[in-house]
Amino acid sequence: MRNILEHYRNGKRCTVLEVGCNRGYLLSELQKYADYVYGVDIDEGAIASAMQKGHKVFVCSASNLSLPSKTFDAVVSVHTIEHVPDLLGAVREFCRVLKPGGTLIIIYPYEPITGITCLPFWSLSKRGNIHLRSIKPKYLLQIIQEGKLGLGHVHSRMYYGLNPTYLSVFRKSD
Repeated sequence: MRNILEHYRNGKRCTVLEVGCNRGYLLSELQKYADYVYGVDIDEGAIASAMQKGHKVFVCSASNLSLPSKTFDAVVSVHTIEHVPDLLGAVREFCRVLKPGGTLIIIYPYEPITGITCLPFWSLSKRGNIHLRSIKPKYLLQIIQEGKLGLGHVHSRMYYGLNPTYLSVFRKSD
């Protein structure tokens, strides 16, 4: 994340939004590299926990961000879009709150079978498998192009950690 933000921030003051921030772990990391960091999530309990850590966070859904347009230099979403019922609506909202020239960073699981990466966590979750779809970079790019959102595709790559993960980066046109 540090490399991505440092590359796209171009030495300017940077305002970042994390969509799907949960309890704020990544927000704490983002604060090391960005001047202003905010988070949103639909889970009120997670937001309360993030607030206790001193983060600037709000309860709202990814497809209905109750934030002003053209506010953020970067929008980051990590393992969130596979949970969102209205994927195009969410990406449209990400784009709406991005400033012209802003960067959208989306990280999502590689899943040949929808929800397979959730298997180890089913016993820990009261909700069970909550992944709604399996997403590949080509599909995400298709959604963005069909939505005519003014986002240019910078790159998409697969990374390997606990589970294989895709990272896609887009830049909003000026």
